[in-house]
Amino acid sequence: LNLKNGDSHAVRTFLHTVRERICENSITICCVPSHSPKSVNCGMRKLTQNLAKYGNVDGSDCLVRTREITKLSTGGNRDIKVHLESIEVHQRRKIMGKTILILDDISTTGNSLKACARLVRESGAARYRCLVLGQTISKTF
Repeated sequence: LNLKNGDSHAVRTFLHTVRERICENSITICCVPSHSPKSVNCGMRKLTQNLAKYGNVDGSDCLVRTREITKLSTGGNRDIKVHLESIEVHQRRKIMGKTILILDDISTTGNSLKACARLVRESGAARYRCLVLGQTISKTF
């Protein structure tokens, strides 16, 4: 939750953790956008921008939420269609023919990440990889 809120200590902690797992340079690093188009200073964007400082391309402005959706953590619709209808690709030059790393903070169904992957693929990415920082678990196990 600290990362979602843009806490600088949380951003630094995840920066070091994720940086160790990125094995190549010159990739475009994007993130799944927040539920609100107004959330441009969220922790995932800050993490993406900081990761780009190590020989990669800042793609934090590539995947853009164009209309607000209900927060998924509070019961919002998790259908992939919701994401495909509310996220657009901007800055296509950063994606076309490039290798893309798409970051997401938490995955439950994976549909927001799948939507973003589909959008970068349709925008001409040479290849893409996805990295999720956390996975929710079922309440019944």
